[in-house]
Formats: sequence, structure tokens, C-alpha cells
Amino acid sequence: MGYDDEHAIGSLLLDIETAPLADAAAYLEPIEAPSNYKDPIKIEEFIRTKQREQLERASLDLDLCQVIAIGVMQASNRDPFVMLAHDTSEEALMLRAFFKQLDEDRLVGYNILEFDLPVLLRRALYLGVPAPHLQLDRYRHPRVLDVLQILSYNGRLKYRSQHFYCRRFGIDVEDDAHDGASIPQLFAEGRWDEIAHHVASDIRQARALAQRLGFWPT
Repeated sequence: MGYDDEHAIGSLLLDIETAPLADAAAYLEPIEAPSNYKDPIKIEEFIRTKQREQLERASLDLDLCQVIAIGVMQASNRDPFVMLAHDTSEEALMLRAFFKQLDEDRLVGYNILEFDLPVLLRRALYLGVPAPHLQLDRYRHPRVLDVLQILSYNGRLKYRSQHFYCRRFGIDVEDDAHDGASIPQLFAEGRWDEIAHHVASDIRQARALAQRLGFWPT
């Protein structure tokens, strides 16, 4: 399967960014220090450290995160379009707008089967936003083309980052000063221009990889 005229219309590149819910701490699993810890200070420090680690991972947990940005690009466009959500009210509006424009598009992206799409559908469920049915099974997903799954042969090989494959294929695309792990901090600091720039950069990298593999028009 490669790119052809049939897919020229109705293909949509997708990338999202997430941050922990404001009340994510309320849903964290309880933590207990190992039984060999006797010093109250060390026990407290252990629990604090593990709670902090849980919160840091919350942006990657579809039950503990919120979507703060959605980037899309159609095959007919040269530049990405990035939507931002400063709070959950705006997030709900953003999800409605995204699903409304989705129609019957084939979605293309990097790791969207295991992250982007499950998160979007779960957030729609929590926020009461109507969402289309998307088949996300590993081997049956006719409307989804995941570049990571293609490069890893559906998970048979090691998963590598989008940035790695851009470098490995010698693709000269705009890089970004931030990686995904820094997005929650940018969100906390209200640095929205940098978040939007990061999403647009990721979309351009995904497009370049899809083009290299023959799944996107040049």
C-alpha cells in the first residue's frame, strides 16, 4: 500500500499534545514505601518522589491527561493548522471542531494508533463530546495509517522516535527546541506559541516521513 490519487483527497495528518489534568493527583494510585523503610523522613521522601513521577507520567495517561493542542494538515495544504485549548471547556470545543472536520478522512500520523486517537476518543467520552467510531485494532484500522507501526512492522521491531527516523533517513526538516516531555512544563508556564510551534514541527516531520515511505504526496 502506498500513496496514490485515490488518497489525495481525504487524508489528514494528525498530532496532539497533552498535559496532566489539574486534579490528576486526586486519581493517583496510593503509594506505600518498601517495608524495609523505617525512617519517617525517608518514607515521606520516597512517597513524594513516586507521586511526582506519577504526575509527570499523567500527560501520557489517557485517563489522567487533557488535550491541549491538536495539529492537522490536509494533503492539499503546505502548512499545519494548530488548535489550542487553555482549559477543559476549550478542549471540548476543540474536540467538537476536530471531529466535525474529520468526516471520512483517512488519518495519518506517528504513533496515533496507540496514543493520539485513544486519547482523543477517551477525552471525548469524559467531556461528553460525540465522536465517530474509529477502528484501532493493531491489524485492522482501514482509516488509520500509523507511520510508527509501518516502520516497526506492527510492533515486531523496536519502537523509535519520529526524530530518530527523520535523522536516519537523512530528512532535512525543521526541528524544534522542545520535545514532547517538555510540553507539560510549557503548558504550566503558559508558553502557547512554543507549544503551537512544537506541534507544527511534529506535523512537518510526520509528513516528511510519510512522503519518504510513499504514503503522502510530495
